Amino acid sequence: PSDVDRDVRAAHPTGLERSLMELAACVFQKACLCTH
Repeated sequence: PSDVDRDVRAAHPTGLERSLMELAACVFQKACLCTH
């Protein structure tokens, strides 16, 4: 993909991408809680 396409997607994530990012954040937070 071109830089422009990547920038557009980053600025306007799709519903799926947003869900994946939220899921990753949740898993990351849980991992931090487990390791500390």
